[in-house]
Amino acid sequence: MSQELLGADLGHLEVLATAYESAGREVAQRADDLRGRLGTAVSSFQTTMARLQSEAGVLTMAMDDEVAAVANHASAVGWTGSNRHAFDGDLQRFVGIVRTGAAAIDDGIADLRGDVDRRFAPVLEEFGVTVRDAADGIDSNTSGMRTTITAQRDRLDEAANIGWSSA
Repeated sequence: MSQELLGADLGHLEVLATAYESAGREVAQRADDLRGRLGTAVSSFQTTMARLQSEAGVLTMAMDDEVAAVANHASAVGWTGSNRHAFDGDLQRFVGIVRTGAAAIDDGIADLRGDVDRRFAPVLEEFGVTVRDAADGIDSNTSGMRTTITAQRDRLDEAANIGWSSA
C-alpha cells in the first residue's frame, strides 16, 4: 500500500523535510560564517586605518620637526635680501602644504573609517537578524511538516490497522 494521504507520499515528504532541515542548517551556518568573515574584515580594516592614521600623524610631526630645524638653522644665518625672503616664503608654503595635506589625510582616514562603520555595521546587523529569522522559519516549517507527516502516518495506521481490525 502506498502510504499516500491527502495528495502526498509520506515517505517523500519525510525525505523532503530532512533535506529542508539540512539545507536550512547549512545555509544558516554559511551565513554565520560570512557574517563572521565580514566582521573580521571590517575589524581588520579599522585596525589598519587606525594604525595608518597614527603613522601619518607621527610622520607629519617628524616633517614639522624637520622643517622647524631648517627654519631655526636659517634664522641663525645672517642673511638678508630677496633670496632670504624667497627662502622664508618657500619654507612657509612648504609647511602649509605639509600641514594641509596631513590634515586632509587624517580627515580622509577618519571619514573612511566612519563610512565603514555607518555602512557595514547596520548591514551586518540586518543580515544577522534576517538569517536568524529565516533559520527560525525553516525550523518552524520543518517542525510543522514533521508534525503533519506523523499525524498522517498515525491516521493511516489507524485507518489501516485499527479501523479494519475492529470491523
